[in-house]
Amino acid sequence: MRIPKFIASIITGGAILGIASVHAADLPSPYNLKAPVAPADSWTGFYLGAGAGFRSANVDAQTKSGVASFGGVVVNDFMSSANCAVFGTPCGIAQSLNNTAFRFSPYVGYNWQVDPRWLVGVEGDAGFGGGSSTINGAPLPGVGQFSPTNAAGDSFMVKTGWDASARARIGYLVTPAVLVYVTGGAAWQHVEAISTCGPNNHIPCGGPQTLNPGSISDSATKLGYAVGGGLETMIWGHWLLRADYRYSDFGTITATDVRTQQNPGGLVDVVTSYKLHVSTQTALAGIAYKF
Repeated sequence: MRIPKFIASIITGGAILGIASVHAADLPSPYNLKAPVAPADSWTGFYLGAGAGFRSANVDAQTKSGVASFGGVVVNDFMSSANCAVFGTPCGIAQSLNNTAFRFSPYVGYNWQVDPRWLVGVEGDAGFGGGSSTINGAPLPGVGQFSPTNAAGDSFMVKTGWDASARARIGYLVTPAVLVYVTGGAAWQHVEAISTCGPNNHIPCGGPQTLNPGSISDSATKLGYAVGGGLETMIWGHWLLRADYRYSDFGTITATDVRTQQNPGGLVDVVTSYKLHVSTQTALAGIAYKF
């Protein structure tokens, strides 16, 4: 049976449209396209920032020895148990000279994002802040017979000045823009101690025919270690906001002070030594720019 021409034309046109429709379904449509997800900004790179916060210094001071000699011969040991018992004064007792200071600290570092979730880095900072604490009435802590009367004009002061650190960091990205990290490395702390012996001391200082110098300053920059951690978040692709905590320990600092009195019969020397144990805790908020 022969199919009329107009029916054959309809069948042929429908087939062509059907095939075209199938192929069209495979082609991208402006109405079906999804916007690509923007990748998270990389944490890799240098950054430079500044932080502000507080540093709490824990300082334990202890006098270790105090000896007077005349013409090179020891005539009195101020720290001996016998002298302490006679005068009823504490000998070699450690005393606290803790202080808290505002601290400003520029910092610089570099991060390597080694994995979508992990990064490692290095960082250095310098902290500027000054705190001090003073014992009044004695030129040294627990000094025994050398200052048994809580004399006016005697004092012992410890100051904590600038500090610095060079540390490694390891961080985990809780989200592409939020980092938690731990840090640790070397730290430095500048410490100054000032012993002042006045004219009202059991053995007067600071005047003619007395022990001199009346005031002696000992300073040191002590190497220690720092450990801590914090939270950091990236905003606008280049800015890093952080909250940071660190504990640092600088071990023991020792110093020896010599005071001399000129006498017609010979030279009187009073030699005292003491030690300081220094540790600090710092807490700060900071902002940095990542290049």
